[in-house]
Amino acid sequence: MASAEVRDILAATIDRRIQIELDLSAMPWRVMADVGMLGQVFMNMAVNAKDAMPQGGHLFLRSSNRTLAAADLRAHPEIAPGDFVCLSVEDEGEGIPLEVQSKIFEPFFTTKEPGKGTGLGLATSFGIVKQLGGWIDFRSVPGKGTRFDIYLPRSTAAEAGESSALLGTTVPEPALAPSRKGETILLVDDEALVRRIGRTLLTKLGYSILEAADGLEALEICRTRGDEIGLVLLDLTMPNLSGKETFARLHEMLPDLPVLICSGYLVDLSEFTNDCGACPDGFVQKPYSFGDMAEMVRKTLDAQSHAAA
Repeated sequence: MASAEVRDILAATIDRRIQIELDLSAMPWRVMADVGMLGQVFMNMAVNAKDAMPQGGHLFLRSSNRTLAAADLRAHPEIAPGDFVCLSVEDEGEGIPLEVQSKIFEPFFTTKEPGKGTGLGLATSFGIVKQLGGWIDFRSVPGKGTRFDIYLPRSTAAEAGESSALLGTTVPEPALAPSRKGETILLVDDEALVRRIGRTLLTKLGYSILEAADGLEALEICRTRGDEIGLVLLDLTMPNLSGKETFARLHEMLPDLPVLICSGYLVDLSEFTNDCGACPDGFVQKPYSFGDMAEMVRKTLDAQSHAAA
């Protein structure tokens, strides 16, 4: 997911009073990472910045190359000195209260009002970056804004052309599956940002995308356009109608329609059989991984085609 795509998705999602400013390295180093997961980390930060500026302001997205010595890494003794790429997200918003700054990466901790956030965004981002061998620093001054710096180790393998997934670089398009038929996928998630990320990834793979913000909207779309839909990607945790309830009604309405459950938690699909009388066709982990999503979607659609043949 290139920087222009991140900017376009954010511009379509956030308040127009917020101006997005890009300051990207002209010759960025590359990192070894999944495009979808890295893009979601970056946008998690950007959405938090947006929420901190209810009256508008500037949102700065930056990338830079950094060579760090041991003296620069005293706060991160587990990290070896070397070359890193720094992705920064900075806002002019309300800032984070001093008394809670030590807790912001804890799962389920949130400063947002009830119903406005799960508290998983920063914790998930922290976990993804740590898995990639990096870390996240931040500086926040109440009333003056917050800056998050995402550090990822430079990859000589990626620069040699084996793999690349750095915001701001050109990333090769994934190979198209021979069995691609441009099917229509219904993406069901109550978070607009997650839907936009999913749409971006799936559109790159050649699929047509329909979106639903909750289970009730998904059911209505399936009633009116069910014959067009080849697959449903269904979020498990939603307001109004849960993913499990939505799945049960979808299966009753269109029993042959494949459904993949999406969640940030591991899910025991066998429980669906006991609760809903049927089992989903598979599971997609959130935050979305480009490769894993592409493989699971294609595998499920092909299995459905073979069953119908």
